[in-house]
Amino acid sequence: MQNESNSKRRKTWDKEKMARAVKCVRAGELGYKLAVRQFGVPKGTLERYVRAKDKPIDDLVNVSLGRKPVLGERLER
Repeated sequence: MQNESNSKRRKTWDKEKMARAVKCVRAGELGYKLAVRQFGVPKGTLERYVRAKDKPIDDLVNVSLGRKPVLGERLER
């Protein structure tokens, strides 16, 4: 039962708000705590995304949850 409730709460933050929060923290305009309060995003996720400086913000924010398909997308459907 606990896994069911956790999966419903995962990645419920807004992608645009997370992207703006990451940009602000990376630019030094806001600290982590203020960005979390202002944009309403999880602190741990924000910290992880800010540390991944080699990856574009859009790639970080648009990651899908779950396992990656074994076959191609067309065959999986």
